Amino acid sequence: MSEAPNNREGLLDLLLPVFRTRGYEGASLAALADASGRGKASLYHHFPGGKSEIVASLIRRCVKELEQQVFAPLHSSPPAIVRLEQCIDGFAAYTEQGKYNCLLSSLALTTPEQLDPAVNERFEQWQKQLGETLEDLGLRPKAASHAARSLLARLYGALVLDRLSASRSNLRQTQKRLKKELNQIAKQHDK
Repeated sequence: MSEAPNNREGLLDLLLPVFRTRGYEGASLAALADASGRGKASLYHHFPGGKSEIVASLIRRCVKELEQQVFAPLHSSPPAIVRLEQCIDGFAAYTEQGKYNCLLSSLALTTPEQLDPAVNERFEQWQKQLGETLEDLGLRPKAASHAARSLLARLYGALVLDRLSASRSNLRQTQKRLKKELNQIAKQHDK
């Protein structure tokens, strides 16, 4: 068995799966200590605020990773269809092709009070950026806004369906369907 990491970032790597799978309430200090290979006292040494400090650190990390892997392509220079496909692929990569839940969605479903209002605002900004990219694709503003909400709902919904079904292929299928639909929209507006 490998030695437990001796730094916060290394510990966060080990603690993240506990929160992703169990949510806030299910992530007991005993489960966190077990996942980290350390005792509770050692966790408090690295995170004096306990479980709430751990989850706050993980949320900051999650927001940063979502920004880099999923939403950053929306700010790049390729055509809108390429940016949208990169965003969809980034979401799949972030969740390791649906293997893991998004921490934000796990917390939103189990203990939304753990999410800082700034996280909600950031998510709204991402949705707006997605809508603006859909406008670049050729949709009118109201349709683009609706399509952005729908796209996110379908991606996050596919994660839930992957947990409920034995096939675990819902995210991959949703990813393909979304890309196909977006390419059809792009072709319509290229004419």
